[in-house]
Amino acid sequence: MSTPCRVSARVVPLVALLGLGLAATAEAQPSGRRSAAEIIATIRAHGRISAAISVLSQRDSAYARPVLDELADSLTAMAVAADPEREGSDVALRVVGVLTDASSRYARVPYEGAAERLMRIHQQARDHAIRIVAFGSLLDLANIGRVLPYVRAFVASKQPSVDLAVSQIIMRAEERSVLFRPEARALLRELYEGNLVPDRDARLVLEAFAAEQGWSRRR
Repeated sequence: MSTPCRVSARVVPLVALLGLGLAATAEAQPSGRRSAAEIIATIRAHGRISAAISVLSQRDSAYARPVLDELADSLTAMAVAADPEREGSDVALRVVGVLTDASSRYARVPYEGAAERLMRIHQQARDHAIRIVAFGSLLDLANIGRVLPYVRAFVASKQPSVDLAVSQIIMRAEERSVLFRPEARALLRELYEGNLVPDRDARLVLEAFAAEQGWSRRR
């Protein structure tokens, strides 16, 4: 039996999305300290979800946390409800990109509510591929330590698509990758050496990576 492919053809690296938020033009970006409803209305009118990055990361103006949370909840609802049969995947991918960019190490003021929303997308999105991308994006957040227990628990479970989740962690564990996070590499080594991944396909993916790295299990 062949070893499972690391990454599904539809599950793309989020690195391709990281620049989406920077492309919004000035007239399309929400400005001033408006309510979340007004910001969402502006975003919908211009069709530029990426414009929300400047608000969530408070790039130009400070916003109260409830406003940021309401905006993030509205975007999350869009991603969860997006219908892959009606080109909804593009909308969902952009939402995941916005939440990730606004909460990354490079954001002016990283949005602290992104982890909860990405977890929600991972658990509830209609599009299976979006769930996996949202899972991987958790490892791109500034406060990676906050999400590691969630990531570890999912990979150590027998839920569907754990093998793809392992592949997403591997994308952040490659030292030469632009997505590299040492925490992701340490987590994979912990899972491998402790033999903590019960899912067969996920275990094969992890063991293939471990062999490349020259890791060995504890005696």
